[in-house]
Amino acid sequence: MFISTYKVTLKNLIRSTTFWLVLAVLLINTIHESLEGFYADDDSPEMILSFAEYIPCIVNSCCSHFLMYAMPVFTIITTVLVVNRDYGDHFYEIEKASGLKPSRYLLGRICALITINFIALFVMNLTDIHLYVFTRGGLTDMGIWNYLADSFIRVFRADLFVAMPCLIFYIGITYFIGTLFKNGIVAAIAGFGYTMFFYVSFLMYRFRIAAEYFDFFSPVPWKLRRYFHFYDTKWFEDSLMGMDTSLPEALFCIFFLVSVATVFSIFSYLRIRRRSV
Repeated sequence: MFISTYKVTLKNLIRSTTFWLVLAVLLINTIHESLEGFYADDDSPEMILSFAEYIPCIVNSCCSHFLMYAMPVFTIITTVLVVNRDYGDHFYEIEKASGLKPSRYLLGRICALITINFIALFVMNLTDIHLYVFTRGGLTDMGIWNYLADSFIRVFRADLFVAMPCLIFYIGITYFIGTLFKNGIVAAIAGFGYTMFFYVSFLMYRFRIAAEYFDFFSPVPWKLRRYFHFYDTKWFEDSLMGMDTSLPEALFCIFFLVSVATVFSIFSYLRIRRRSV
C-alpha cells in the first residue's frame, strides 16, 4: 500500500501541468543565477577560475541560488498539488476502504515529495554549477573528468545534508496546514508567507534579529551551511575555526529541521486518521 501511494503521488505530480510550469520557471531562474555568477566581475573574459574559487560555489549555489526562495517555493507548490489531490480525487477514501493505514498513506505522500524535490534540486544545482564553470572557461587546475566527478559528489553532499533538511521542513509544515484546513491554497499562503519572512529578514534584518535564529533555527542554518563550505578540502579544519562552526552544531541544525517536520507530519497523521470514508 505504501508503494501504491508513493507511485500514484509521483504519477500525479508528473502529469500536472502546473508542476512542469513551475519546473520551467525554476530552470529559467537557475540559468539566470548561474550566468550572474558568484564573484564580482567573474563574467569578464579575463576571469580565471581555480579550484580554490570553485569550492565555495558549491554551497553558495545550494543555499544562495536555491534555498533562499527558489526551491522553497517549488517545494511548497508541489506539496500543495499533492494536498489538493488528497481532497479532490477521493484516492484516500478508496485506499482506506481497501484497508490502507493512514500512516502508510502519509508516508507514501511525504516520501514521494522528498524524492521529486531532491531530484529537481540536484539536477538544477548541477546545471547551475556546470553552466557557471563552463561559461568561465572551466577550472584552470583540474581536468574536465576530474571536475565532473568532484562536482557530482560535492553537489550531492550539499543537497543531501544542507538542502534536504530545509526542504523536508517546508514539506512537513505545508502538508500539515493543508490537512488542517483541507485546502491547498491556505497552505500555499502560509508557506509563501514564511518563505518571504525568512528572505526579507535575512536581507534586511539579520543584524537586528537574534543571531541564534539564523545560526540554528532558520530554514538555512548558518552553522550547517558553514560546516560544509570547505568540506573535504585542505582548508576544512581552518574554516571550522574561522567560520565558528562544528560537527555537533551542524548535526543539531539538521536534527532541528527534521524534528519540526516530523512533529508536523505527526499532526498531519492525526488529521488524516479522523477523515471518514
